[in-house]
Parts: sequence; C-alpha cells; structure tokens
Amino acid sequence: MKEIVNECGSFFVNFFGVLKDFKCKEDNIYKPLPFMAASYVKDEKFLEKLVIPEGVTAIPAGAFDGYRVFTCLTFPDSLRKIGDENGGAFRFGSFRTIDLPQNLNYLANGSFLFSDISSVCFADGMDAHIMNECVRQFKNHTSYCYLKYPHEKICKLPPPAHKTMELKNECGSFFTDDFGTLMRFVCAPENNASECPPEVTKDLYNLCIPEGVTVLLGDAFEGYTVRVRFELPQSLKILGTSSGAFIRCALPEVRIPAGLKILGRGAFIHSTIRELWYPNTWGYSRYFKESKIGKLHLPINSEFNEAFLRTLKSNNVIADEVLTDMKA
Repeated sequence: MKEIVNECGSFFVNFFGVLKDFKCKEDNIYKPLPFMAASYVKDEKFLEKLVIPEGVTAIPAGAFDGYRVFTCLTFPDSLRKIGDENGGAFRFGSFRTIDLPQNLNYLANGSFLFSDISSVCFADGMDAHIMNECVRQFKNHTSYCYLKYPHEKICKLPPPAHKTMELKNECGSFFTDDFGTLMRFVCAPENNASECPPEVTKDLYNLCIPEGVTVLLGDAFEGYTVRVRFELPQSLKILGTSSGAFIRCALPEVRIPAGLKILGRGAFIHSTIRELWYPNTWGYSRYFKESKIGKLHLPINSEFNEAFLRTLKSNNVIADEVLTDMKA
C-alpha cells in the first residue's frame, strides 16, 4: 500500500493506483462561520476542498459517499475510472465545483447519484462519448448543475438509451428511467378535473406519486392544480434540480418525505399550499419563495425553526398560521 499526501490529507492506493482509503487533514475539515458555530457538529466528511492527487487511477464505489466539499473537487490527469460495477463513488454528496480530467475513460452509472452540485467543468480533449455520459448523469441524477462543455461535441452524439418503466396508480401512469427519475406523467381519465385531454391536463383531483420514483426534475409539475389529495413517496431523494418541480402550483396538504436528500432551489415557488408539513432540515424558506401557505407545521424544538421563520419575509412567503407541532 502506498500513501500519497497533499494539502487535503492522505490517500492510500494499491500497486495499480486504485484508491483504498482516505484520511483527511485536521485543517481541511470545514470550519463554520461564527454565527453558525454554536449549532455546528464536527464531521470529517465536511471538507474545505478535495484534491485527488496524481497517482490515483481509480476511485471505487462508495469511496466518498456522503461527502460535502465547500469549494472544489479536483481530479488528477492520472485518473481513468470513477466508480465500478458496484456503483458510484460520490453519491449523496455536495460539491460546489467539479473539474473532470481529460483522461477519464470510465464513469460508473450513478457516479454522482443524488448529489448537490453547482457546476462541472470538462477538460479540453476529453473523450466525447465519456463526456456525453457525464452530461446525461449530471442532468438526470444531480441537483441544479451548471455544465461547462463544448456544445458541438454533445449535439453530434445520439442520446443514450434509457430503460423506461411505467408505474401506475389511480392517478395515472408515471414513466421513469432505471434510476427512478420521472420522465413523463399521463393522467388517468377519471382523475382529470378539466375538459382538456388527459395527456395535457394540469388540473387533477389527486396527485399521488408512487413509490419507486426517486427524482423529480425541475418543472416536472409546473402549473398543476391538485384539488383533493397530494402525496410524495418515501423513495423520493431529489425534488427539483435546476428549478423547482412544483412552480406556480395549487396544492392541498404537502408532506416532505423524511428521506429526501436534495430540495432544489425554488421547489415550490409562486405556489399556494393549503397545509404544509415541513421537516425543516434545511432551515430556509427560499424553496417556497413568493408562495402562500395556509397552515405551516414545523418540528418541535428544531434548531432550524428560527432561521426558517426569519427568512419568510425576505422571500415574500405568507403563512397564515404557524405551528411547531411536528414530532421527530
């Protein structure tokens, strides 16, 4: 086993350069701003930056699952492979900027699954087919990601094939890809509350998204009105990506699933919600900017409640009644 040390920590690789372990340096662990320090719990997966050093050729599945990097994630030119047959290497994470290397020739399906990423930079000379696969993954499986790549290389390649699955319930048919990303919804005729054809209607009696759906992309249900019942599945991990999934909607009771990993910016902006049960893990009201909420339920004794309520006015959120009655 060989140890490679840089400003981020110690990287342990085998003879072939496959990463086997990582130990972070103490001074690379994220340090909160003073006003956040009181509620901050030290976590070795919260890093200021993550620079993978030269000599690392492959990063196996799960190596950096759950890591949050507050500046840049940088890969070396020596890197050839991210993830393996067991899955991705950077799932359920948060990365402000990712710089992908020129010589990358393998990206496991779901390499950055359910991660929150601000921007991705592709190196000049990167293989076009690998780049196309990266674009597909970042668009479908991560949150509000800005991609910087040469457009002419992407548009010349055919779109990758998806295995489409249909999930049906009393509300209609939900078509997903093999990761559970919702690609299309067709309303059941008896669930249509308007005179429009079921294929195009946005006025529903019920919208109960079935278990198995894991990702709702931006604008998935923009402008929908749901009159009676609205349910999100416990399987949901990402709600909204580059924009909100429920922009300008009218919804009855909304409950955010406990297992949600990413709530996209503006998830419910410009919407009217009769009753909202919000676990408030994030502490911000920007997801409901310029929305009107009839009754807002927040957790009992949550450290985030004060921050959430403080931002209501700045985001033009109107809540007629606020209750702190949700049990953990």
